[in-house]
This record gives sequence, C-alpha cells and structure tokens, in this order.
Amino acid sequence: IHSTEHGRSGIHNPDSSTIDGLEWWAAYESSRVIATSDSMKSEVCDHFKLPWEKVKIIPNAIDSDKYSGSVDRGAVRARYGVRHGEKLVLSVGRLVPQKGIEYLVQAVPNVAWRHPETKFVIVGEGWYRDHLQYLTATTGQAWRINFTGFIPDHELIALTKSADVLVMSSIYEPFGIVALEGMAAGVPVVASRVGGLAEIIEHDKTGILVYPRNPDSISWGINQILSNPDHARWLAQNAEERIQKTYSWEAIAKKTVKLYKEVIG
Repeated sequence: IHSTEHGRSGIHNPDSSTIDGLEWWAAYESSRVIATSDSMKSEVCDHFKLPWEKVKIIPNAIDSDKYSGSVDRGAVRARYGVRHGEKLVLSVGRLVPQKGIEYLVQAVPNVAWRHPETKFVIVGEGWYRDHLQYLTATTGQAWRINFTGFIPDHELIALTKSADVLVMSSIYEPFGIVALEGMAAGVPVVASRVGGLAEIIEHDKTGILVYPRNPDSISWGINQILSNPDHARWLAQNAEERIQKTYSWEAIAKKTVKLYKEVIG
C-alpha cells in the first residue's frame, strides 16, 4: 500500500466509499501488508485496525540508470523560459491540494527577493490548476512561474537533470517517489517534513526539510540551496549514494522476495 483512499482525500462519496471498502477487505484478508514507509504503516494500522506485526515496510524503488548520461542543460532550460545565468526551481506532481503547490507559489516572492534571477517551472496537471494560476497572478510574480502541464518521461528526466533545485511542498505524501527521482538525477531536494518525505530525506545531509503549509519555511529551504552551491552539491552527492544503497530495484526486490518466502513458508 502506497496510499489509502481515506488518507488521499477522505470518504465523501459512493465511489470513495467503495474504494475504501475494497481496501478494508484486502487488508483484512491478506497474510501480510506491505507499506512503503513508516508513516504509511501507521496510517494503515490505524485506519484498517491491523496488528502492527502484520504490516511490513518495503519502500518503492527507482531505476537510477534512467538518470545517467548527460543532457544539454542550456537547451533544456531555454525550452522553459530559463535564460543563461538564471536559476531553475522545479516542482513535479499532480495539481491537487495534497501536493501543497499553493505554498510554493506563495514562497516565490521571498525567493525572488534574495535571488531575482530565479525562474520556477511547475510540471503536472490536475483540477486545482485554475486556482493555482489565479493565486500566481496575485503574487505579482506570474512572469517567472511556468505551468507546463503534463510532459513525457524523457523530457521530464532531462528537465529534472537541468534544475538547480527540486521542491516538494506536499502536505500529504505517503512516500514521495518524485524526491527519489530528483535525488537520482543529482539535484538537491527541498521537501516538506511530512510522511515518507521525512523518511527519505535526512535533513541537511541528503536534502533540506521544511515545514508544510509554510511559505516562509519553503522559501528559506530554496534560498539555502541557491545561496550555497558547494553545500548543495554535497547534499546531492550524498543523496545519490543513498539511492544506490537503499532504493535500487535490486535491494527492494531482495526484501520483497524474502517477505514472500516468509509468508509462503
């Protein structure tokens, strides 16, 4: 389980109630339940009333080989309106309230005051987009914020590798695969101290953790990266090493096979 219907958006209509019921049934009938993080395990045990020992933690994996090789950073950045000498702050995720993009948008003026040469690229699609673009207009900084919508994987990889910092301003994040993708791409990550993000990232060693729903904290984290390039590179290097050690497909597959063998007997 990487998220629950109850945790994602609550149970407010027949569809979500049906999904929640199926999740209850599957959790009850299973011999073991795999959760992707400590926070997800706590949520699963609490919501589905499962015994603690029934739920095992195996995180998601990532293919870091996809992020090897080089890209023409200048050309990629230019496609998104980022000129030579400017900084690129990237956000990737569905445009829904859980992702906390509104708090990143509200953080833009504070970042721009310290680093006026900065542009923001927000990748993703969702029903909350109109509200976010309206909010962007109220900041007076709309010209430096680019909502791209959906982009294909190969382009997203190139864009991620071309960013100066990846920001995850989520208010609910059971795991945080986008953080792993940024780490694998060698990009410093600033993320909310929530859910799986707080487990993936070790503050000031493999990234920067900030307070959720807090534009001042988010802008502080971004400014830490942009103001200290040597430290930012050190964080990114540590993060890449952690990816190889903890989140490779080989490591996760071994944990999964071991659990299956325990269940089968």
